Amino acid sequence: MPLLGTRGSGSAIGFGFTSGGSGGPFAFTISSPQTNLNLATFATSNGWPGTDEATITIGTGVWIYSTSTPTSGLTTGVFPAGLTIINNGYIAGMGGSGGVNNPLVHGTNGGNAITLNSNVTIDNTNPAAYIGGGGGGGSTANKPSGGGAGGGPGGPQGSPAAAGGIGGAINSTGGNGNIYGSPGPSSVVGKGGGAGGGGGSSNGPIKSQTSGTGGGGGRIFPGSGGAGGTGVHQPGSSPRTGGAGGAANNTGGVASPAPAGGTGGGGWGASGGATPFGAGGSGGKAINLNGNSVTFVSGDTTRVYGAVS
Repeated sequence: MPLLGTRGSGSAIGFGFTSGGSGGPFAFTISSPQTNLNLATFATSNGWPGTDEATITIGTGVWIYSTSTPTSGLTTGVFPAGLTIINNGYIAGMGGSGGVNNPLVHGTNGGNAITLNSNVTIDNTNPAAYIGGGGGGGSTANKPSGGGAGGGPGGPQGSPAAAGGIGGAINSTGGNGNIYGSPGPSSVVGKGGGAGGGGGSSNGPIKSQTSGTGGGGGRIFPGSGGAGGTGVHQPGSSPRTGGAGGAANNTGGVASPAPAGGTGGGGWGASGGATPFGAGGSGGKAINLNGNSVTFVSGDTTRVYGAVS
């Protein structure tokens, strides 16, 4: 049963709710994963009358997450009498895609975890509870390349055989990138991600440069961003190791030595690494205030990754 809730006392109205008496506080628990959740719409469909104060609990280990960077993992909707969210699980935005060149496409921005349409009080004091904007996608190196995305799909590449690693399912890492071009060492593989996506590394037009693409990001809290793929600048040169993925609230790293290796994706709420050839995507907000306000119980923002603005 996804939701359990009560409002006042009286007759059963289904979905585990009881209702009776007007104006009493309304409470329910979300106990199964939800994507692109509009809280007011969901509550209304499950018995909330649309006027009462509401307390909504996200159950232990339950994921509320986005499948599209323009859409927040959780949008509150309007609660005119007040809203309290007790988070015991994970609220996450989707990560941005890794950059591509030829034509140049920068790493894209991560999505927001929460967008407010009402003032809200959030209790995030459970030490297992997290809120995080999606990590920004890593940048391209100097030739066509693609990275993974934080919590999303791998970025595009020059051909289907060279696509970035796919994003991980909830609570799992992203997939490895693929080897692209030859000659090159067999170990040229993009790494699987944590929170942010891996930047792609480069491939020259005549394959004088070789690379592995970036890995897909995973949805793991606290997690780290996917690393950029390793590249070879030209035949016989030393490999350029892709930049490391950022930890939560930390920007993804750059290749060493540059160029050729892709940059790492940002951790939750942080930007992907940049190169002279392309910008990394910005991290998504933990909470998009949208003209409203948030009050954290005990002021606890320890596990809130990304801006609150």
